[in-house]
Amino acid sequence: MADKVVLVGPLDRVLYLRTLPVFEPLGSEALAAIAQHARERFFRRGSTVLRPDRPAHAVFVVVDGLISIYRDARRVEDAGPGEAVGFLHLLSRTTEGIEARADVDTLTLELDWDAQLDVCEDHFPVLLQYVRYLSRRSVAELSRIADGTRLGEPHDAPFVGPRALNLVERILGLRRSRPFSRCSVDALSELARHVVEERLRAGQPIWTRGTPAGHLLLVVSGSVRCHVDPGRAFLAGPGVTLGMHEALMDGVRWYDVVTAEDLVGLRIDVEPLVDILEDHFEMAIDLTSMMAVRLMELMKKQ
Repeated sequence: MADKVVLVGPLDRVLYLRTLPVFEPLGSEALAAIAQHARERFFRRGSTVLRPDRPAHAVFVVVDGLISIYRDARRVEDAGPGEAVGFLHLLSRTTEGIEARADVDTLTLELDWDAQLDVCEDHFPVLLQYVRYLSRRSVAELSRIADGTRLGEPHDAPFVGPRALNLVERILGLRRSRPFSRCSVDALSELARHVVEERLRAGQPIWTRGTPAGHLLLVVSGSVRCHVDPGRAFLAGPGVTLGMHEALMDGVRWYDVVTAEDLVGLRIDVEPLVDILEDHFEMAIDLTSMMAVRLMELMKKQ
């Protein structure tokens, strides 16, 4: 099998990477940068690809063969040609390991994380594509489980009053949300200058299913009710960034939103957000990490 598929040169790797859904939208320059740091790894049947007692250090894209993933000694998932192993664990930067073994003789492309960080910093479209990939996966998981749950924990926002929020208060509101909780003050300060405060009475619609998603809405105080379909709904309260995933993936709304209480929110248009992420690499990496962690949490609810 090892002689059947051999990606001997960078061009072969670029052409192969282009066939993968996560990389397909990328331009040739970005793909070439990824391919430059990719190396072939061959695993004999039964050999270990990743160990559960060690954090994932690389992504392994299966070129030919099959890798099986185990949880608590139980086989839970398989990855065949064109699929990746360790991707979420790597992006999340978690210390949690993953057990993966070659089910048959398997050829992979190994993408080392340190090298990928350098690629992402030099080629922002690569990191943005990872964000969009995580967004698509998150929407699929959220739409599956969204029924009767409440997102966000009720808490007081003492800086919210009858007057408009000032710059410091907008920064505090952003910092209280999970996606931006790790960001530097400098990055949050720049983002806070681009947000638009919205105050809505209870019972007011915010958006409807099927409309283009060009912005996200961070709930600072109050709550909203999100209707997925006539039989399913969920609540979202302070700290929740509504519509983030579909906005980042340039998609459409997949639920209707109506205010359940008087609401103070921060509207963040996706275009300036992406520009700020490009200018603040650590902020972009932190957001990517938080999205990957959240997606792994959602997947465990299956």
